[in-house]
Amino acid sequence: LDRIESTGIPLRRPNGMNRFGCILDQVGMQSALAGLVAAYIRPLAAMLFPDIVGAEDADEHYAFTVRYEASGDTKLARHCDASVVTLNLCLGRGQWTGGDLQFFESGTTGFYALPRGKESAGAGTLAFRP
Repeated sequence: LDRIESTGIPLRRPNGMNRFGCILDQVGMQSALAGLVAAYIRPLAAMLFPDIVGAEDADEHYAFTVRYEASGDTKLARHCDASVVTLNLCLGRGQWTGGDLQFFESGTTGFYALPRGKESAGAGTLAFRP
């Protein structure tokens, strides 16, 4: 990511909420990510969420990075991802801190509400560490 940024090639913002980051398919990672999704992410998602992820789900990917720093993006507004499965990874270095990820109860809102009776499954805060 540092090398991509150092080239000076203009990067599109990864989404409408973040200004700084990189859309990974646009920097030569499309085939690698498609293989990662097919071999690992889709089967894992189907195993962990059989009520939500079916055989035809999660067959596409949109992979991007977001750079959080004091002089740029510092937080993300509460939202619902428009995807069947979201995978978040912390790529911070060394003693990097501050990237906690908060999950909220889905209730009946969002694109993919959790099955009835499981609306609060996974709600809470995840402390990301490199």
